[in-house]
Amino acid sequence: MFGIQTISYEAKGNQHFAGRNYNKAIACYSQALFDDPESGVLHYKLGNVYAALEVYDLAMIEYKKALRFMPSLSCAEDAKNRIIDQSKYHYNEGLKCFVLGKFHDAIESYNQSLKFITRQAGCHLEIANSYSKINGCEALELPHLEMVISIGGVQNIADIYYRAGKICSKLGYMDCAIESYREAIRMDANCCEAYNGLAEIFVKQDRYDEALVFYKKAQNIKPDSEFICTKIIDLLLDIGEDQEALETCRNILMEHPDFTNVRTQYDNLNINHNQDIESTQCGVAAWYFSWFCS
Repeated sequence: MFGIQTISYEAKGNQHFAGRNYNKAIACYSQALFDDPESGVLHYKLGNVYAALEVYDLAMIEYKKALRFMPSLSCAEDAKNRIIDQSKYHYNEGLKCFVLGKFHDAIESYNQSLKFITRQAGCHLEIANSYSKINGCEALELPHLEMVISIGGVQNIADIYYRAGKICSKLGYMDCAIESYREAIRMDANCCEAYNGLAEIFVKQDRYDEALVFYKKAQNIKPDSEFICTKIIDLLLDIGEDQEALETCRNILMEHPDFTNVRTQYDNLNINHNQDIESTQCGVAAWYFSWFCS
């Protein structure tokens, strides 16, 4: 009895598919599969309906099921490979456009690739890379970085978290930025840029002690970075720790005498320090003179 019903539903599905009544074809093939769930042919036919509707992810699922139940079904293998080939073609076209600096065209090609296979971390990353080359597109870049993180399977995921944090910070999403930077550090304890990004946010939030901690962690990772060194000195000056800033300059210059910006900071601090000493000495001398005359 079930066999007769299955054939009937399959026959009706064939008729609806031929007449391009795709929703009715899906209903019939699905009902037939309810009666015979391990029919490779029915899964293949259902996959064809989804492919006709350009719902390629569902088509791929059905083609894979067809091959699982009937490995020798070459038409299902061919149909699956056609979808993969189309996705690869558009992805490669995107790469060509990117190399030529045609970033909008690259994004269009990558999106075409995603139409065939949606869960491609590499493709989302290339879209994000393309948006990063177009001014003012940070808000469009961010969702694709988030997709890369969600899908996973890419190298240097810490860098993806860092990039997401940097964009969130620029857009004013500070809590999200902090979370992304912390995830970058969790993935790679030597992600210097993430420590630096956290420090910059904490400076903006007047959390100076925390900022100093993260600047120093960044410095430990990249002791040869003059940029980080100057950031530390600037922060010490901003919070009124001139003596510590002077000592920090002196220690840095002992290791890196070629750091010109640090040298300038040191010279300015030294001048101010000497002036303070002279001012103090003059004040003391004046007090003694006043006391002696009295």
